[in-house]
Amino acid sequence: MPLLGEEFFIKAGMPDQDPKEFILRLCAVGGVMMSIAAVLYRTGSLRDPVRLGFIVIFPSLLMVFTPFLSYLNLASKLEKDLWAYLATLWMLQRVGKSLGSSFKAISNIAEDVDVKKYFQTASARMIAAGTIEGLDANLKLCPSKVWRRIYARLHDYYFTRGEAIDEMLKMELEESVEKTMMDIRSSMERLMMVLIIYTLSSTAFPFVIMLMFTFQSLVSGFGGGGMSNLVLMTSVLPAPFFIILFKILAPRYFYFKKRTIIMAWLSFFITFALVFAVLTLLPHKLPPNIRVKLLNLPIPILSLNIWQRLSLSTAIGSFIGFIQTFKEERKLRSETFDFPLFLQDLFSELRGGRSFSDAISSMKITYRSLRDFAKKVKAWAALKLPYTEILKRMAERQKLSVSRMSTLLIMTALEAGADLKEAFSSISEFAVRLRELWIETEGEKMGNYFTAMFSFMLVIGSYALLVNILNIPLIAPHEAETIKEGIMMQALVQTLVMGGTLGLVRTGHFTSSFRELFIFSLLAFVVMLMI
Repeated sequence: MPLLGEEFFIKAGMPDQDPKEFILRLCAVGGVMMSIAAVLYRTGSLRDPVRLGFIVIFPSLLMVFTPFLSYLNLASKLEKDLWAYLATLWMLQRVGKSLGSSFKAISNIAEDVDVKKYFQTASARMIAAGTIEGLDANLKLCPSKVWRRIYARLHDYYFTRGEAIDEMLKMELEESVEKTMMDIRSSMERLMMVLIIYTLSSTAFPFVIMLMFTFQSLVSGFGGGGMSNLVLMTSVLPAPFFIILFKILAPRYFYFKKRTIIMAWLSFFITFALVFAVLTLLPHKLPPNIRVKLLNLPIPILSLNIWQRLSLSTAIGSFIGFIQTFKEERKLRSETFDFPLFLQDLFSELRGGRSFSDAISSMKITYRSLRDFAKKVKAWAALKLPYTEILKRMAERQKLSVSRMSTLLIMTALEAGADLKEAFSSISEFAVRLRELWIETEGEKMGNYFTAMFSFMLVIGSYALLVNILNIPLIAPHEAETIKEGIMMQALVQTLVMGGTLGLVRTGHFTSSFRELFIFSLLAFVVMLMI
């Protein structure tokens, strides 16, 4: 298979991409960026080889890696909820559904758009070309090693032991459940390892480099754009690669409402812009008597430099964003850990011989986070709605990844004619085991999370000690302001980089980072006042 051939692009989830067109676009992007760099160099606008190299190489490098990252990302997504996909496949095979229709049902419960499209395509191949030819095509064009093995086993069983496919899938399901548990644990371990490396590379390493640069500046004076290059190389450049790793490894237990995300980010940017504009423009337009009063404040509002204004504006803006998301995040997180108990209690009632509606009506809700949800479900049950309708409404109301998928899985299986108790038994048992593992791994993660926060606070606080202990304004009065502004720039960039990613580590969502961004930017502002 060619490295960037047609088959590879299909595996990467980019079937419409023509290989020749991709290579031509890559050459065009490289040529354009090289021309821009040449113009900047000739006109004298930019002479720094580091920045020129970054302009030429980074866009082309990013474009080259896009299909490879897409390939790995799709493979990871297909294996992420393997237990749910195999459970659907197993239940539908038990009631005699075809493989093509079973894979179409899998696409209906998939949350991710790319995964949904993949299973729709896999289903279409088996329906259009026949089961055997469809399995051969899916085996050849699947990016996931796990799914290639499942396709191979389905192909083998379809030829030799067609009646035992459901038994094979049951074994695969049990293996996938165990593998899911192991993968969650190993993924969390990898996340912790990456977080430790990221903490060191984003806090301690820039501080040591800054310390060396400060000593060099005290001896020989500041040179050109060295400080901005230092910030670029130590804090900015590594961040995107770590963010990609966090995005892949960090568990995502729930989803915010789109309205919440939009409102939070709009509030942040609007507040940031307003505060920065006020701090920049208003002091020059104030009457003298008010200026005198402001000069007596503990915070020198009238004389803040650009880094201090940016830091304070970020703190206030992120606080407004945090207010927008805090309540919903806490509610969704509580629901995530309580929903498996809800399923377990519902299964206990069904096992007692009650109908679905009676089982829901007789449940005692002891978990506070699901009270509103349970009241709605009980009201639907009191109306004697069909259980498929109740499950559909439950799925529509849920913003939780595993909970919504579990509900859709049960509904899909029951619509196909699967046994009610068997469906609830398999899924509720897995959900409870998953909850226990979540609690265990979250405890480990939060320990490393607080270590990362403490490390950042220690390093940011050390910048103030660096300036005051060395007494830089007395030792080097000519370079003092340049050194201090350089340290402030480094502190602000580290604040944005660390604060903007720790929320992603904590919940799997960038929107959750407002809390860390508020704490870090406020601390950075205080430190800047002390520098």
